[in-house]
Amino acid sequence: MDPAGWALTGTALVAASYAAAAYQDLGSREVADLTWTPAALGAALMLALGPRAGLVPLALRLGLTTAIGVAAWRFGLAASGDVAALAFLGAGGGPLAPVPQVAAALAAVLALWAAEARLRRRAVLTAAEAKSDPRWLPRRVLGADGSVLADLSGAAPEEALAALEGCGGGALVEATYGVPLAAALGIGYIAAAALAALGVAL
Repeated sequence: MDPAGWALTGTALVAASYAAAAYQDLGSREVADLTWTPAALGAALMLALGPRAGLVPLALRLGLTTAIGVAAWRFGLAASGDVAALAFLGAGGGPLAPVPQVAAALAAVLALWAAEARLRRRAVLTAAEAKSDPRWLPRRVLGADGSVLADLSGAAPEEALAALEGCGGGALVEATYGVPLAAALGIGYIAAAALAALGVAL
């Protein structure tokens, strides 16, 4: 197989991971770590066997999108499972990558936001309810009188859920419905890859 063929194979493997991640994320907001195994193999194939002219740009894109993913997680803007979803956007082909992938992902987020009313509101749940459903992201722990006992808005989702462990099951938690970020990024990657395969210059 020639380098272009290996790059296409790598893209298909990354797209397969994104499709599986989108399915999981839309259902439960949890993406299994093993879901990203094909993407890791695909990125490795692109780096090792893809066109030599694209090696440095590909490595730089992967490094940049990985750094963005880690920063988003660290500042509470994404869950740890979304780090891989952000990182593999750098494996997109085309001279403008990952701009087309991100643009398509933003369109997907807006479509999901418009279609899913829960994404646009906050709810007050018991701590037990918030801990049992990972689709709700804890933002504040409330006292019985509505006062704010703890502000979790800047915490990563995993840290916010861990903070609830010290609360009684009946404690009140203000939460937001989590945006399925991995799903949106997957839709963006797959849409950009499909357009590139059809010969649309990206």
